[in-house]
Amino acid sequence: MSIDSGFHLAKALVILGLISGYGCGLCNEEIRKQVHSPDGNTTAVYYIRDCGATTNFANLVSLRTSSQKFEGGDADGIVMDAQGRQEIEIHWEGNNTLVVQCPSCKAAQVLSKKTKWKQVAIVYADEENSSTVEPRRQD
Repeated sequence: MSIDSGFHLAKALVILGLISGYGCGLCNEEIRKQVHSPDGNTTAVYYIRDCGATTNFANLVSLRTSSQKFEGGDADGIVMDAQGRQEIEIHWEGNNTLVVQCPSCKAAQVLSKKTKWKQVAIVYADEENSSTVEPRRQD
């Protein structure tokens, strides 16, 4: 093997290592709040995904069965996605109703809201009058 081909091989291995080792880990996910349903079967998580200076913060609320490990990339469990710097509150009203409040969220910042996940109803309320906010888009 020549020096030149060895250099190209080393370069290719470094690039492959960067792609495979860091490709999925470019974003930081910080759990802000995690609450279990009263019966303990379902867990709601509010977390922030930060993928660096060139992207906006993603504020995500996700649901999962409590026996599952938290995995931020699980798109099936995400019930709300709001961009920018937000403060979101989540709490349970019974075993099958999750209440999500985001008084700072503007309609254009909310990319998606689901109103149902498995047997759980998701209610969106504003802080001022706790009225239900209709979702812009259901998934």
